[in-house]
Amino acid sequence: MQLVPDVEYLSKAEELVRHDESLHKTIFLSTEDAESVRFFKNLDDWTVLTMDVPRPDQVTSPIAFAKRIGSDEEMLNSLVNLDLALQCSGWVGTIKSNWNRVIEELRSTVRCKASRPYIDAHSGWTVDEYVW
Repeated sequence: MQLVPDVEYLSKAEELVRHDESLHKTIFLSTEDAESVRFFKNLDDWTVLTMDVPRPDQVTSPIAFAKRIGSDEEMLNSLVNLDLALQCSGWVGTIKSNWNRVIEELRSTVRCKASRPYIDAHSGWTVDEYVW
């Protein structure tokens, strides 16, 4: 899967806010990428929320990272991150991402937010390549 540049995610978030007037320019950023956190935190006209947790660098494997910080801490960080992501009212994501698929399926069922807007960073409003 090709990664989507941060500027594209921002463009999709702006489109999402234009689409749904009930949304505010507030982002909860669910990412492991410290560079993406820096990019979004530097935006002047958006409120950007993230978890203040250790993030892996680009060369450390997920297993090595979990060993370094403790697998129990990594699991709890992930569960809190997931719960916070599910509290949102609109989503921009990459549906081909396993993490984003979990968010998408839980927001639509457990959180009863299937009617709330979701836009894919790759394909926009229509997600044709996704196998339900």
